[in-house]
Amino acid sequence: VLYTICAVFGRLAGDNELVALRSLGISPWRVIEPVLVVAFLVSLASVVTYDLAATWGRPGIKRLLADSAVEVAVGVLRTQRSVDLPWGSVSVRGVEGDLLVQPTIRLKPDQQRPETQISAALGKLESDSSGMRLVLLDSNGEVGAKTSVAHPGHIEIPLPGKSRKRPVHRDWLAMREINWHLDDLRNQSQQVELTLHSAAEEEEKAQARGKLDSLRWRIDRLEAEPHRRWANGFSCIAFTLVGIPLAVMRGSSNALSTFFVAFLPILVVFYPLLMTSESLALSGICPPWSFWLADVVLIIAGVFLMRRALRH
Repeated sequence: VLYTICAVFGRLAGDNELVALRSLGISPWRVIEPVLVVAFLVSLASVVTYDLAATWGRPGIKRLLADSAVEVAVGVLRTQRSVDLPWGSVSVRGVEGDLLVQPTIRLKPDQQRPETQISAALGKLESDSSGMRLVLLDSNGEVGAKTSVAHPGHIEIPLPGKSRKRPVHRDWLAMREINWHLDDLRNQSQQVELTLHSAAEEEEKAQARGKLDSLRWRIDRLEAEPHRRWANGFSCIAFTLVGIPLAVMRGSSNALSTFFVAFLPILVVFYPLLMTSESLALSGICPPWSFWLADVVLIIAGVFLMRRALRH
């Protein structure tokens, strides 16, 4: 938006088109107003893309990676006959289509189970919303050193890995969902506060304080998220109000040089203010609406520059 404005209004000013409009009794606002309307619509579109990223973009990427994980694993087993994973290993005698011939799964020991080995006549890797799983036919298992189990027929083994469900995180929530999760977090916070007041032992109080601090941190971030999205989206309007008068006052048809002249105050003023307001709002030091600080400063400067440019 900023580069386009610098290119168009720089050329209009450089070719004296704005002077020609004034000589005909036409206010330059007739040219500026449609640009502000377009910038407003682009700002709305920018805000909408946050929801698209949260509800469609990021989950879609995660789902695509999870679906491709099965294809990648089968491809590795077809060529190398075995694959080592953080939780264990899978080896096969061969791969026919998407079927694993005589697969053997070794699960590393953890706190819940000893070392486990499972072999079967046939197997198949599948994935769904809960993650990846291995479907076996006529399997035999060895749990630890003494226990063995035979399981004729069909058995499904969920493979350890990251869940494919959408996490409760500000980047993964649509704005309509944020209030629902905020209510839930506030209820949890109230319950933890009651636990903290009723706790008798210091260790129990320390655990309650840590959980309460974590909940408040999440509440502060979610409360600030709508303001972050709207303020970042409507920076298009702020850039427009600064870019138009600077391009007019510079009066050069060289769009690139005009762009850098317009972008310099944005780089020096806008982005430091944006990072500062974000840090203060997310930490709970300042109210969530402080996200608008950078936009407001830029809009005030833009209005001042606009009046000066149109007056002269």
